[in-house]
Amino acid sequence: MTFKTGSKSTDRRGDVDLVVSDEELLILAEVKSSPLVVYPLEVSLSKPMTEVRDGVTKQLRDHSSVTAQTVKDGMSLYIAHRNLRISLGANSVVDWPYPALIKYVSDKSNTALVIEAWSELQDVYSRKGRDIYGNIDNRKWITCGCGGSIDDSKNAPGLDRTDDIKKGTYQVLKLGAYFKEKVPGMNILAILVSNFFPNRANDRYLEDIKNVLWTKPEYEIDLKNSAYEGEMRVFKKNGVFNLYDAVLCFTGSLFYDSRIEKLFSSKGFVESFLNE
Repeated sequence: MTFKTGSKSTDRRGDVDLVVSDEELLILAEVKSSPLVVYPLEVSLSKPMTEVRDGVTKQLRDHSSVTAQTVKDGMSLYIAHRNLRISLGANSVVDWPYPALIKYVSDKSNTALVIEAWSELQDVYSRKGRDIYGNIDNRKWITCGCGGSIDDSKNAPGLDRTDDIKKGTYQVLKLGAYFKEKVPGMNILAILVSNFFPNRANDRYLEDIKNVLWTKPEYEIDLKNSAYEGEMRVFKKNGVFNLYDAVLCFTGSLFYDSRIEKLFSSKGFVESFLNE
C-alpha cells in the first residue's frame, strides 16, 4: 500500500476532521488534541511601556491591557523549563509569526530541542507532577490540567481531557455508522487522533471499550431450523465493525486494522523512509 494523500477539513461544521487516502483505502479521522503545554510569548522592549494616568505619562502597571498596536518590538516563544527562546520577530510581516517558526523548525536540531522539551513535560505529567522522590516538580505548573487551584482536568492534554474522549468516541462511532458500513470490503475506516494517549483517564474511559465491536439488526443471520437456534445471535462478517479502527497519538496508539498500522506505526514510518 502506498500512502498518497492527507488533507485537513476547513469546514467547521463538517463531520470529518481529517481524511487520509490512497488507491485502496479511505481513512476518516476525528481529531482531539488539547495541548500538554501552552508556551507564553515573551516581548522584548526597547523602552518601558507607558500609559497616561491622571494626565501624566507613567510606566504601565502590571496586568494592564496591552493591544497588538502597542507591542511593536520583537517577540519570542518562551520555553520556560529549558530557558529557550524561539524568536518570532516583530508583528509586521505577512503571515506573522509563521515564517519565523517555519525557519526555526526547518533546522532538524531545533525541532529535536522542541520535541525533547515537550517529552520532558510529558514525563512530569505522567508522574502527576512529582519527582522520583515524591516531591512536587515545579515544571508541572506549566502543563495543562496540572491540578490544584490553578487548572483542572477539563484542560488536561489530549485524550486525558474527558470531554474530548467522550466526544471523540461518539464521532468515530458516527463516522462508522454513516460512512464505512456503506462500502463493501470495509475500505472506509474510522479513527480517533490525538496528541496525547490517555494517561489518567485510560482505566475509566478507554480500557473497557477500546475493543468494542458494533453491528445492526439487519446484519443478523437467520438461524431458524439450525442447530444454533435459540442459543446465539450470529451476524454477517462484513456487518461487524470496530468502534475504533485505530487510536493514534504521539505517546501511544492502538491499531485494529493492519493497513492503518502499516501506515502509521513507528515501524511503518521507518520502512517508508528506507524505501524512499
